[in-house]
Amino acid sequence: MKVVIITAHGNIETAVDAMKAGAYDFMNKPLVLAKLKVLLDKVVGQTRLEGTLSYYREKRPAKARFPP
Repeated sequence: MKVVIITAHGNIETAVDAMKAGAYDFMNKPLVLAKLKVLLDKVVGQTRLEGTLSYYREKRPAKARFPP
């Protein structure tokens, strides 16, 4: 699961801490909806890509395995 932190009280230090803790991205309020949409499209695209990659890794023969 990808997590996007959205806060009205953030600063650079908070953003760095959130990313180190595993957040996918960090946004400050007030939100710019166009930027939020771009970010969410990116999250959805990466999630789909990861799912596709996982599918094909499971389908290939054991001798053709590539490192993760």
